[in-house]
Amino acid sequence: MAGLELLSEQGYRVDGRRAGELRQLRARLGVFAQADGSAYLEQGNTKALAVVYGPHEILQADGGNYCASVNAATLAVIDAGIPMRDYVCACSAGFVEDTALADLNYVEEAAGGPQLALALLPKSDQIALLEMNARLHEDHLERILEAASKACKDIYLVLDQVVREHLQEVTALLGK
Repeated sequence: MAGLELLSEQGYRVDGRRAGELRQLRARLGVFAQADGSAYLEQGNTKALAVVYGPHEILQADGGNYCASVNAATLAVIDAGIPMRDYVCACSAGFVEDTALADLNYVEEAAGGPQLALALLPKSDQIALLEMNARLHEDHLERILEAASKACKDIYLVLDQVVREHLQEVTALLGK
């Protein structure tokens, strides 16, 4: 992928987002009635399905596969009614042309620059997992971690809203 411009002079990425912007995020809980808990999550063109009673393969991959799977699994655990002190929210981040990018898509991952996956407990800011795939100068580490951390917190807001809406739907159904 040599020569591919991942960041325009105006600061836009190949898919039109700014450096810290998430891809479109959609999620649903309770997609399998026969499972103890399940969730479906779309993050950009990456689609993930998580079921508490066992793993399923990723439905479609467009980058951030591991992170999307962690987010879907968090929703499935919540749907199963398993108590959790905090959500586990994950997001990838990379570094291109002196700019930290949050929520990498496939093209950005395939470009081969420094990348990390961060799984964060957003309420306490505790890191559950931090994985890097390439060397990164220590001067850039804080910026890429900040981008990933902010993105994890943005994901938390979306996931929490999905959980709240699902609880309202279930409560309404039980009340009838």
